[in-house]
Amino acid sequence: MNDRIQLGFRNEKALVNERLLSEKEFPVEVLQKPDERVDVLFKYGSNQRIFDEFITALADYIINKYEKKILKRIILNNYGDLKPFQLQDIVRHLPELEQDRETGRAKRRSVVKDGLYGYFEENDSASVEGLVTFRMKEYEALLTQAAEQLFDIYLTHKEYEEFIELLRYFVNVQSARPHLTHLIVHSRGMYTILNEDKEDITAECISDFARPEEISTDNFDDLLISMLITLAPEKIIVHNSVDIKNAELFDTINKVFGKVEYCTGCEMCGVKAAQCKL
Repeated sequence: MNDRIQLGFRNEKALVNERLLSEKEFPVEVLQKPDERVDVLFKYGSNQRIFDEFITALADYIINKYEKKILKRIILNNYGDLKPFQLQDIVRHLPELEQDRETGRAKRRSVVKDGLYGYFEENDSASVEGLVTFRMKEYEALLTQAAEQLFDIYLTHKEYEEFIELLRYFVNVQSARPHLTHLIVHSRGMYTILNEDKEDITAECISDFARPEEISTDNFDDLLISMLITLAPEKIIVHNSVDIKNAELFDTINKVFGKVEYCTGCEMCGVKAAQCKL
């Protein structure tokens, strides 16, 4: 292992924030500081712990500074001419990969660290940009895989948003819409639908889509959004919302109908301790 490493950082003013220029973290010496470059000498002697900590910090620095730039380049190369806002929208889904075993941050960090260890076994100086550009092929391959996942996520979200817009349009063009519909959530995963006069219309709503014997906790969620869209109420009050199991379903309901209020304490909720104000 080398006892020192010299690194060149191009036009970089945030190294202190990344803890790479802090003597409290690493034994460093700034060799020169022209306008467009910061050259830093990291001295370790034979201290493997400090070397490992430096590699980890440098890997995090590379990921934080260069990863999104590399991803955007890969996406543009692989998926054609995209507008800047589309490119930004694709990359913003990166946190959704963080727990992925194949492309998550832990995996990406491990690959970058392996690349750095391999390089510094044989070299004691480098330009950080040169390392990222020419010595991180495995990392770039991993980001290519991540870019494919991100593009698929982007398309899925886009299709979902278009679906929501279609449902919202369908609801808004309905004539003679009821002013209010009550929806009671039950702990066993079922729902009761009541009209503005608090009359149970669940069976009537279900009859348009299925026979009563066909309804179960497994398919009621799928039917609920269809029933509500057919009713097309101007406002929905959800009672006993503490028992909601399918948060994604109610997120869709919120987006489609807009005027959705949630109650957790009235006689319709089955809670005696509070009084419903809705």
